[in-house]
Amino acid sequence: MDSKESLNLEQDRILDDYSDPPPAYSPARASVASSEASLWTIEPDFPPEFTNDSRELDYCFAPEKDGKFGINADITSRTSAFIQAFMRPSTQARLVSVGLNRSDSGESSSSIPSSGEPHSESPNPPPLDVVVMVVDESIDPFISIAKQLQQDSHRVRIAADVSCAARVRSHGLDFFAIPPISSSPRSQRVADGRTVNSADNRANHLRNLRHSLFEAYKRCWQACLAPYQDNARPFMADAIIATPTAHAHIHCAERLSIPLHIMSATPQSPTKAFPHPRARLDPNEEIDRPTANILSYALIEESTWRLILEPLNIFRRQVLGLMSISPTVAGRLMIDQEIPHTYFSSRVLVPKPRDWALNHEMSGYIFHEPEESYRPPKDLDNFISSGAAPIYLLVRDTSMVDSDLLATVIQESILTRGLRIVVSEEWRHVCAKLDNHNVYVVNSSASDWLLPRVSLVIHNGSIDATKTALRHGKPSVVITETDDHLSTGQTLAKIGTAASPLRANEFTSDALSQAIAFCLRTDVQQTTRAIQRQLLDEAGAASAIKLFYRWLPAQVQPCSMTKQDLAMYQIWNRPSQAVSAEAAAVLLQEQRIKLTDLVL
Repeated sequence: MDSKESLNLEQDRILDDYSDPPPAYSPARASVASSEASLWTIEPDFPPEFTNDSRELDYCFAPEKDGKFGINADITSRTSAFIQAFMRPSTQARLVSVGLNRSDSGESSSSIPSSGEPHSESPNPPPLDVVVMVVDESIDPFISIAKQLQQDSHRVRIAADVSCAARVRSHGLDFFAIPPISSSPRSQRVADGRTVNSADNRANHLRNLRHSLFEAYKRCWQACLAPYQDNARPFMADAIIATPTAHAHIHCAERLSIPLHIMSATPQSPTKAFPHPRARLDPNEEIDRPTANILSYALIEESTWRLILEPLNIFRRQVLGLMSISPTVAGRLMIDQEIPHTYFSSRVLVPKPRDWALNHEMSGYIFHEPEESYRPPKDLDNFISSGAAPIYLLVRDTSMVDSDLLATVIQESILTRGLRIVVSEEWRHVCAKLDNHNVYVVNSSASDWLLPRVSLVIHNGSIDATKTALRHGKPSVVITETDDHLSTGQTLAKIGTAASPLRANEFTSDALSQAIAFCLRTDVQQTTRAIQRQLLDEAGAASAIKLFYRWLPAQVQPCSMTKQDLAMYQIWNRPSQAVSAEAAAVLLQEQRIKLTDLVL
């Protein structure tokens, strides 16, 4: 039997055997055993082989054109060992034990061990080497997080797609490039924007995709160890902050026995309150909505792990020197290890679900820093100062509304009423049709300067557009063509900062006129400014940093001797003494201790 056949058999066993015990997690940071294992594992000289069984693609339901999964009665009625394991209560061993108890009420329990209780005022930890892994999300919030950590004397590295390099480095931050990690279930069936149909092509595509994932996971590991800028001091990650789809995060943290904290702009922890962000729930009388919501997370996770389990297990064995894990263990890693999660969302718009763990929180929106050096063109400045505050059409997608229809609607609902409008440059051709001095075309670089000077914002209900409007205290008219954006528009209307959202396929002059009239009301303007103050008071970036510090384990403490460096060792006969690597080196050189006295 050749090596390829043996690897195929091994992977089939991993995929089919759901009774495997949990993995042998790395010893705790303070244990003797952890000091006996080398971090420097040897990679093989040959690339790994990946299975090419295209039948795996048929095991799970397929995403629709927009990348979302329609969940209906047929899908919710199916069961698998993965789903059953995902839905069971947490009983597995913990990689990082923070002593949490879950309760439906969301209140803390008196049975929580004192060592795991979060402190209301967590002091800043000693200087750490922190890696921030960003995959499939905007880099801007993580730049804000990294800059704050750097101000707190930590060395911070952002690992992200190479397209983010210039932006990250322009803020004085260390950058490490990782390849795109296309781990969404949709990527199993789509290559270069085209659907992969034939079985042979799908098998080859799947094999190539898994190989690219393996290479990306290797780069995530290298980001934890690579030299830091021009600093001679070695860099080794003491903590990892990562987005949910940077799947190598928990495995790198396990190998290094360091804490992991998940951060994201989109809440995606399992809950009965709302479905997974990549799921669309079809009306179903056979299953109640809360159950369908929680089941959507299991179904999405199952489809994702069908793709990533093989490259992750090869990564664990060949690069990290860890044991393989079974699907039932893999799908519950984040749950069973009680990994802290922080989402850059506002409780004003999305209340924290009552069934989330205590260490799952919402920090508030993280707003990007405006360009202070921007100076508007003279004609824009003159346009703004020459009359009443204009309306801002902040819609980038030109396919959402027909250009002729939009020109007609702007003419009838805005210009004929004596109102003025600023239009984003994507709609320049519409303004040419109108040829009216009350219409001005502006490029995106002017948005931060312009927004405080407009009366309301017309947008599509995306998270970024919603944050932008609320940050500046401007009411919204939401024109939407997706269910997600419609839901956002309905939430804005519910809290009094927007008119009822308009469907793109039902967009009329009369509907827009009524929405604009509503948003120009004094009480709506006042309510929006009140919501603006609440969002700014949440201080999203500062809150996220506090939550990161709050959930660091007790082992992250300063050196007992220097009082500032990170403690890496304990002296076995003096357990209260935790010393840094530098202090340990001095003690060894002065022969105050022996090498065998040090315990990680």
